[in-house]
Amino acid sequence: MKLKTNLSKSITKDNHQLYLAMILSFVLVCLLTGCKDRAEDRINTGKQPCIVETYTITAEKTQRMIELSGIMEPVMQVTPAARVMARVLSANFYEGEHVKNGRTLVVLDTRDLQTRKMQAQTSLATARHALDIARTNLARKKDLYSTADIPLAELEMAELAESQANNSVSAASAAVNELDINLSYAVAKAPFSGTIVRKMTETGNMVAPGQPLFIIQDDSRIRIIAPVGTDLAASLKAGEKIAASIGNENVEGIIEGIVSSGDIRAPGLRLQILIDNPGYRYKTGVLAVVKMPLGMEERKRLTVPKDALVKFGQLSGVYVAGDDKIAHLRWLTVSEDKDGSINVLTGLNEGERIILSPGETGICDGQGISVAHK
Repeated sequence: MKLKTNLSKSITKDNHQLYLAMILSFVLVCLLTGCKDRAEDRINTGKQPCIVETYTITAEKTQRMIELSGIMEPVMQVTPAARVMARVLSANFYEGEHVKNGRTLVVLDTRDLQTRKMQAQTSLATARHALDIARTNLARKKDLYSTADIPLAELEMAELAESQANNSVSAASAAVNELDINLSYAVAKAPFSGTIVRKMTETGNMVAPGQPLFIIQDDSRIRIIAPVGTDLAASLKAGEKIAASIGNENVEGIIEGIVSSGDIRAPGLRLQILIDNPGYRYKTGVLAVVKMPLGMEERKRLTVPKDALVKFGQLSGVYVAGDDKIAHLRWLTVSEDKDGSINVLTGLNEGERIILSPGETGICDGQGISVAHK
């Protein structure tokens, strides 16, 4: 019984020593950690400031704009058609091809017209010969009548014959001219330099009078057609410059005029804008956006360079260079315009300075900075 009591006391004493050793070890770890942190703090405090470049936020004044959707149309478009019934001998061109003024595009088979022309030329020659005879006879009759050798009725008959012969020459000449015109339509040429947008016949096809052969557009200049209200139209004048965008490109056009829609089923006004098309880069039939300023109403916007942004997931921020010469990370609400500029909706104020290219300098939040002066 006494041995059991002594053993219990020995175990209790060992437990107390174990607990004391654990407490001393924990205190020692805390002291060592604290010393390490304070040593690191002393190292950071003595670190040289990071040299950075800054950008001062300024507010830009921009006019409020309204955007109108429009369609691109050619300034000039022509659809040549066949004049006669004929077979197509040649149609060597393709849709989308740019052709020069005067280039031969379609050739029709006109052998029957050539035959008719030869017949008409023969009839014309016969009529001219008959006219020469009638004029000679009329001159002889006039001489005889002047000497009273023939009656007046005979002279009048000679005059009538000369008039009929003259009319026959005119009719035969008109027939030849008509055939010449039809033969000229047997070769369809480009009326101006432009782009073929529709090919409506092929080699070997038969075409009838009035049948379209192709559609060609002059796309050296393009017209933007956009519907516009009467209130906005009142502030626009022909000859003024106006901004527009085609795809991702911004262009500047000249207001050609504001005209009626021309359709009672869709009343309203149409804004017509002319733009140059160097290199034929813009195509007709595509959408364009016309940007109209809304009077003198203005709004301020804050923009930041894209290389100043810091990305973390869906978050965007910048490092603000504080008056305490320390970089402060600040998260922003931003939006990106079509031109690539970054607009700051919330998070920055006019006059504040932000650090450029933070990824290159390796700046971090709370780090000391030194602004580089160029």
